[in-house]
Amino acid sequence: MEEVKHPYLQLHLAVFLFGFTAILGKLITLDQYNLVWQRMWIAGVAYFFVPGVLRSFKKFNKKDFLRFALIGVLVAIHWVTFYGSIKIGNSASLTLACFGTITMFTAILEPIMTRSNFKRKEFAISLLVLLGLYFVYLAKPKDEMALSFNMAIAWGIFSSFIAAVFSVLNKKWIPGKNTMTASSVQLISGFLFLSLFIPVMGNLAPTIVPLAGFQFIPGTWDIVYLILLSIFCTTLAFVFELNALKHVTAFVANLVINLEPVYGIIMAALFFSEHKVLNTYFYIGATIIMLSVFIHPILRRLNTRRNTL
Repeated sequence: MEEVKHPYLQLHLAVFLFGFTAILGKLITLDQYNLVWQRMWIAGVAYFFVPGVLRSFKKFNKKDFLRFALIGVLVAIHWVTFYGSIKIGNSASLTLACFGTITMFTAILEPIMTRSNFKRKEFAISLLVLLGLYFVYLAKPKDEMALSFNMAIAWGIFSSFIAAVFSVLNKKWIPGKNTMTASSVQLISGFLFLSLFIPVMGNLAPTIVPLAGFQFIPGTWDIVYLILLSIFCTTLAFVFELNALKHVTAFVANLVINLEPVYGIIMAALFFSEHKVLNTYFYIGATIIMLSVFIHPILRRLNTRRNTL
């Protein structure tokens, strides 16, 4: 695919597939630990069939492997808490709204981790995100489901925090490296981490979230959904994204990528009718968070222009 046709379409398709991961996460009956373990080994193996990935391993030194292995552990934690949030709250929309806080965390963490200048305008966006989160919190039910709702928000916010950490690290360490190869290292290391971690969680999880019996061979529909999640919504989606990023500006790419939670919330309404369960407070909060997500790349572009003048 050297000559990429319709890069904007490919980018939107990639983001649509990324957004669909929350839907599949709710459809899959496995607990979050089992789900992510299965996703990581399937997607990790699939990357080895992408041309050029194996050859690029030779260009990775020990430090590269260790760096991307660390990121892989963070990706595993992010996915476990992301799907854990969906399972606990029984809502893809709630988790996706929380995922919008990655903008806030990135604005705070990036200057610290990369030793770059602190941007006050981006910090102001963080305050807007907190306002949105407050409205999402007000949407909690008044019955016995309130505890699950609050816990789902906590897991969703922590998931976004971890995502912001590894996003900044990727941005810092990925230049000059084969992105596909780096991703395969991350997935395999995340899989190995979970292989050691899950037995421990088997003893600890009942005090947090009940850990269902581990299934090496899931049910038929779970296998179908896992293949869709791992091959189409992970490996293929990433190939589409990389192809498109070679032909569109970073600004356009950021705007489109920020549509992921929007696509996901719309799909949650179509597949699960979640719009009938969530109230006005939730949609006010989600709208504020999504607004902040779109403002973020616009401010970055304005700052870049100002610095080049």
